[in-house]
Amino acid sequence: MSELPSPDLSFIQVEMTGPPDQVSRLVAALGGEGEIIYDSPSAPDDRGHVSRLVQVVTHEAGQAPSVPAREAAVTVQTVLDLDTASWPGLPEAAAVRHIEDATAAALQDLPGASQARSRVIAVLPLPAAPDQEDG
Repeated sequence: MSELPSPDLSFIQVEMTGPPDQVSRLVAALGGEGEIIYDSPSAPDDRGHVSRLVQVVTHEAGQAPSVPAREAAVTVQTVLDLDTASWPGLPEAAAVRHIEDATAAALQDLPGASQARSRVIAVLPLPAAPDQEDG
C-alpha cells in the first residue's frame, strides 16, 4: 500500500475508459510525467473496452523530495523491447505477472537493494521496422 503523498507533491487521479491499446498508451504517457502510485485496470467489457483508475504523483517545480540518509524508495520507469515469442500469452495476467516477477528478481541484485517490486504499466506493439531491402 502506498503512503499518502507529502505536502511537497502534487497528486492527480485519472480514470480512463476505452480500447486497451489506447488506454495503455495514455497510462504510459502519464508515467512519463510523474510517478504512478496506483493503477487499477479492469477486465474488458462487452465492447472490449477497459477502464483504468490511475493515481500519479509529481513533485512541485523546483522542489526535490527529501531522501532519508540511509534508505529511500526509488521508482524507475523502464521500457523493455521483448520478443513476445519468449513470453507467450502477453498481455494476459499470468504472462504479465511473470514479467513483473522476472524484472523484480533482476533488480534485486542491485547493490544496496533490500527489496524490488515491479509492475507492468503497458504492453504495446513496437513500430514496424523499416524495410531493409530499400537500403
